This record gives sequence, C-alpha cells and structure tokens, in this order.
Amino acid sequence: MNQYITITRRKLHHFVIFLIILMDCNFCYLISPPHVLSRFWGNYVKALLVIIAFIYFVLTRSWRVNNKFLRAYTMFFTASFLLVSVMSAYTYGNERMINHFLQYGGPFLVIFAWPLALFFKREGGYESFFRTLNIFMFIIYTVLILQWLISIVHGPFFVKVPYASTRGGFPRMAYNGLTNFMLVYNICRSYTADKKRKWMYVFMSIVGMGATVFIQQTRAYVISFLLIIILLVLFKSEKTIIQKLLVLLLIGLGIVLLSTGAVNNFLNSFTEGEEVQSTLVRTGAFLYFWETFKENPLWGHGFLTAAANSGIKQGPLGYYYYADTGIVGFMAQMGVFGVISIVWPIVHWTRVCWKNRNKGLDVFLPLSIVFCISIMPTLLCTTPAQVMMWPVYFAIFAYLESENDLDSEEQSLLVV
Repeated sequence: MNQYITITRRKLHHFVIFLIILMDCNFCYLISPPHVLSRFWGNYVKALLVIIAFIYFVLTRSWRVNNKFLRAYTMFFTASFLLVSVMSAYTYGNERMINHFLQYGGPFLVIFAWPLALFFKREGGYESFFRTLNIFMFIIYTVLILQWLISIVHGPFFVKVPYASTRGGFPRMAYNGLTNFMLVYNICRSYTADKKRKWMYVFMSIVGMGATVFIQQTRAYVISFLLIIILLVLFKSEKTIIQKLLVLLLIGLGIVLLSTGAVNNFLNSFTEGEEVQSTLVRTGAFLYFWETFKENPLWGHGFLTAAANSGIKQGPLGYYYYADTGIVGFMAQMGVFGVISIVWPIVHWTRVCWKNRNKGLDVFLPLSIVFCISIMPTLLCTTPAQVMMWPVYFAIFAYLESENDLDSEEQSLLVV
C-alpha cells in the first residue's frame, strides 16, 4: 500500500522559518556546511540568509503585512544602506557595492520579520515559536556543556563553534545572539508561565545563565541578564511559591559564585589579568570610531571591504572591530543613518509597550527592550552574531500592534 507524506502550508512555513533559524545557529553547532559552501558560509552566511528570507517573503506575499512602522523602517534602511554604499564606492574607488551587501547586509534580515509576523498571526501568537526555539536552545546548551567538560580534561573539540578560545584557563565558546535572547524569554517565563510549564523555564534559565557565565564568558551579557533578573524581582508583584523559589535559587547561585571567587574574577577582569588587553583594545576602538563619526557624522567612513582600506576600518593598531563597539562602531560605518536605524525602532517599541501597559502587556516585551539597550554599547543587534534577533523584535511588535487594535481596519495585520 502506498503511503504519502502530506505537506500542508502550515508545515511548510514551520520548515522554512526554523531552517533559517537553524542555519543562523550553525545547525546547533553539530555539523559543518558542505565543502562547496564552506567559503561562502564562513564569510557571507548572513547575506545568504537574507536571500533565503527574501525569497520566502516573495513566495508568501508578505508585502501584504499592514504595519506602517515595519514598512517605513524597511524602506528607510534600504535607502540608507544604498546611499552609504554608493558614497563609499564613489569615495574610495576600489569598493564594490555587491561586497557591501555580502559583508554588511545582515540587517536586511528585517525582511524576515514580514513572513514571521504572518506566522505569529496564523499561530495565534509567538509562544509556539519560542517553545520550538527552546528545543534548539536545549540542544545547544547540551552540546556546549558536554564540549566544555570534555575540554577541561583536554579532550577533543567536536562542536562546530567559531572563535573558540580560552579565558581564565577555561574554554570559551561564543554562541549566537538568538540564544541569548531566548534566555531573556526563559527568565521572564519563569515568572509568568503556568505551573505546568514553569519548571521547564526555570531549568532553562539556570542552565542558560550557567552557560553564559562559564562557557560564553561575555561580560556584557552577564550584566544584562542580572539587570533583567533584578527588574523582575523588584517590579513583579504577587510572587508565587515557585517564583520565590527561583529567587532563592538565584541567591544560592550568587553565594556559590562569591564563595568560589568567580565574582571577584569577573570584576577583576575589567582591571587586571589577560582580559585587560581586550578591554584596552575595545576602549581604543571606541575612541577611534567616535572620532570617525565626529569627522563625518553624515555617513562615517562608509562601507569598507577592500583590503587596501583595512587600515581605515581597523584603525592604527590593525585590530579594531565594529562588533566590539556596539552602536559607536555602527555610527562609524553609517553615520547618522546608523543612529536612526538603531534608535528609531527602540523608541517605537517602547511607545507600543507604553500604550499597552494597561492591557495585560507581556512582561517579556519591555524587558526584551531593556536587554537590547543594555547590550547596545558593545553587542549591537545588527552585528552578524546578534542580527537574527532583529527580525524577531520587529515581528513580535508588529503582531502586538495588530492584536491590540483589532477593531481598527488600519491596523489589521494583513491587507487583503
């Protein structure tokens, strides 16, 4: 008897959306891309994701999404990017616009927000999306923790994590920004989820924080997550027994960290030890990129991809990087266009949260904005490692605007 696999439209949407997410997560760091794609994958993977997202946008006719801000922002960023690209090509002569897109086109993933917003509409919200992502996060945490334990005893490296290094004698593995964004979600759901699911979110929060402190070892993320936990503890009222237990567990974790000297090592990393060099380089990069912006606030020094222009891009020492300097690095690249590209969405999302403050607003939404702002000085959402967070932000708030204005034809998410 013949058996057929039925591929529904809903299944197809699930497949494409989570394929893009898995590609951004390097397939949970378990496999490498085919050899024929390895060169393109390493340097231009975000541009490849933009192309896939654009094809998905066209096939789903996502231009029907009726969100004024999403439409205005997409048009603004496209025009800004093209303008800076043309000015860069004209000014330096040896620059090619196609290379600008391949290396710096990651923020065009905002196009992914359009079909993602429609997906949220069909699913009746973004919870199913994040619950599926949590499966990926569990796999990522598991393989990274196993690799971390194996590396401590000088075992082989089996995880396909880029930029693996050591800090304080321990292996350091940097995973992508969406994994960190999911930790914000899990921390918030540890307070707001129903009793059946709460333990899962508490578990994922504890594991995620442990991975951030001991495996990722990125100080800006540690500070940001602690800030989010403090805000939740201070402002979330009517705490349940499980929420109080979570606070006790976090206090217990703090005591353990203090007793083992981990906190002292973290604080000392800013002023002494092997991490000081990183801090000093980053400080120099901040000053260099800030001066670049002041010299040409309209478009900074533009997009630089040619080897002959590396001295301008990387500064006098030759190792200043945009990804280390957050919004200041973006300002050096795109000038005032970069400032507007980052600040405008944050202001808009904050206004949306304020308008809906008395309508049962999900606490995850304002705290996700806090997260975005808190990492902005060094870890901007438009840099390659973090950029997948960008379309998720846009899609969530586009969906929120449509759900809270159902009686307004103007705010209907889908234009028929």
